[in-house]
Parts: sequence; structure tokens; C-alpha cells
Amino acid sequence: SDLRDPELGVDNLKSQDNRYFMKGNLGILHNSVRLWSNNKTVYREAGAVELLTKYLRSKYYIIKTKAILTLAYILNDDENDKLNASVENIRFILKLLKAALEQPDHRAKTYNFSALELVSGLNALASNDGNK
Repeated sequence: SDLRDPELGVDNLKSQDNRYFMKGNLGILHNSVRLWSNNKTVYREAGAVELLTKYLRSKYYIIKTKAILTLAYILNDDENDKLNASVENIRFILKLLKAALEQPDHRAKTYNFSALELVSGLNALASNDGNK
């Protein structure tokens, strides 16, 4: 998996190329578990919780956001403490949602999130008491 590649580790995302590649990887992971919940088991067996949790330390909000939204779908209730999203992360997600809702197609031009996937992600995050 590319998430195991040290060149794409959380501390090596200063390179715009690495960040771009990582955003794409995280977007694919997020959408595949969001749209097909059976992938939760596959992700968990592959060690995705541990791998994605590292990206919560990223200084780039989009990387953290994609990791948070993906983890929201794959963590079990007893693991929700790993997902306490910061106020800044929630503000960033809400800023993306506002931008998406302002567009006729409800898709934020920045980072290409749809309002539906952001609201779905916020709903998954809300299942964690620490994020309410």
C-alpha cells in the first residue's frame, strides 16, 4: 500500500507532488468505504486504522480531513477516541460544505468535495461523543 511508503509519510508531504498523490489516495479510500460499507472489514484487516491515524498529525488540513472522514467510516465504537476531530478540522469541513452549497452542482471547487459526502462524513463523525 502507498500508505506504507515512507516517501508518502506524514512528515514527507512538504513536496507538492507527494501531497497531491496522497490526496488522491486518501480520496479513493474515503469514497470506496463511504459508498461500499463492506470495505470496512477489508480496510481493518489491512491495518488501515493504524496507517490512517498517522495522517491526523499532518499540518495540511486537506490531508487530515480526508484521513478523518475515512476513519469515521472504519473505526469501531471502542476506537472513537482516536478520532476526536479538532475544532479547526470541523471548521475546515464546514468551510468546504459552505463552498459546496454555494455551487449549482453542490460540489466545492476547492478539493472537489460534494455537499453529500461532507454531510455524510459529518454524520459519521457525530457518532463519536467527543466530536459532538
